[in-house]
Amino acid sequence: MNRIKKIRQNLAKVLGREPTIHEEIDYLILEVCRDHAYELRLAYDLNPNENYKQAYEFAVRCCNMIVERNPEIFGEDDEGSEDDY
Repeated sequence: MNRIKKIRQNLAKVLGREPTIHEEIDYLILEVCRDHAYELRLAYDLNPNENYKQAYEFAVRCCNMIVERNPEIFGEDDEGSEDDY
């Protein structure tokens, strides 16, 4: 529960208001999506095949959609850059 409170506090600082539940969920989804993209990138590096590549590209697209959907939260970071994953 402390993690959720910390996320809410960080979002409140960035937004200048209390975040909506949708913003909080998008933040959490982005964290999971980034972790998954990172794992897929490592898997592809170890065993290059088309399945890992396609799954990685899809995960990156999903991350980018979340970032684009929430410009108030992620607008100033380079969080949508493929090089970050």
